[in-house]
Amino acid sequence: GINAEYGGTTSCYHCYKTLDAGLMNKQTKHRNYQTITVISFFTHSISNQLLGEEFYEREHTKPLFMNYSILAFRNLYTYYTYMETLKILKLRDPMTVFEQFKISHRKSTLLINDHPAENFISRSTKIWNSITPKLKLTDFSYKISTIKIKLKNALLKLQNSNSAVTWINDNFNTDKIEGI
Repeated sequence: GINAEYGGTTSCYHCYKTLDAGLMNKQTKHRNYQTITVISFFTHSISNQLLGEEFYEREHTKPLFMNYSILAFRNLYTYYTYMETLKILKLRDPMTVFEQFKISHRKSTLLINDHPAENFISRSTKIWNSITPKLKLTDFSYKISTIKIKLKNALLKLQNSNSAVTWINDNFNTDKIEGI
């Protein structure tokens, strides 16, 4: 029901389902439920409720994220940071941000981080260098939409690895991304 705390008691709206035994289908063994919505506004204390705390259990979110292909917040951060870095490096825009990245002379897709810090350039360099080899990005000729799809699929695969129910740190560890 919908609970609203008021003066030490709980006000509830209840929806009851009643079984109409006369509508039992003997061939399919299905019970037909007739839903009767009874909106009753009454007051009772929480201690008099029929269902205790053991009845309610928190659902796990990981199966929902898997079913609907939703990235968890930590993987969303990685996704958007990587994609913004790709756009900056590929399009060289904005130029003031592009100039802050130090690109390796040996490999054009490798970034060098001289001064580890907690800013966008440092964080994005770390994320970029850990993911780019696994996506097999050798130059900037790929379409941005292609990289988006590859990256999202790689992060979803990483996120859905290990336990099907519980989240662990390896679900967000970009070093554990498998090659695509």
